[in-house]
Amino acid sequence: MPPHLCPMCLQDVELHFDETLTKDIFSLLSRRISGEHKRQSFFRALNLKEYEYEIDQELWQKDNQSHENFIYNVLNGWIKKKGVSNAKVLHDALCKAGFKDLSNDLISFCAANIQVQICSHNNMSSERAGVHQTLQKQMV
Repeated sequence: MPPHLCPMCLQDVELHFDETLTKDIFSLLSRRISGEHKRQSFFRALNLKEYEYEIDQELWQKDNQSHENFIYNVLNGWIKKKGVSNAKVLHDALCKAGFKDLSNDLISFCAANIQVQICSHNNMSSERAGVHQTLQKQMV
């Protein structure tokens, strides 16, 4: 059976600046995020202020970098500033911005790229789910 994660499991998938998994996730997202309104909603959901990515946006608008590089650079700046985050933050921001299919793809991508047992959050009480998360963190 292929690995499976639920959105709750994504909080255990840590994102760090300059790590391969983080770069791969940002590449996936940067290739797929489109539409100005949705992009702005996604950035707002990550608590990014326009002044924080203004220079990259200007470079993209002047054709000095691709849209994909623009998104990637903004996400890279976000994680560099935060230091550490998790994939659930990205998932929730994607959902808020209307990127439901991409949020599901993020779950699948994380499941395929990390060591995980089958998630059973949906079958647990919230107390047991917390124990499951603790055990899962210790396993990875």
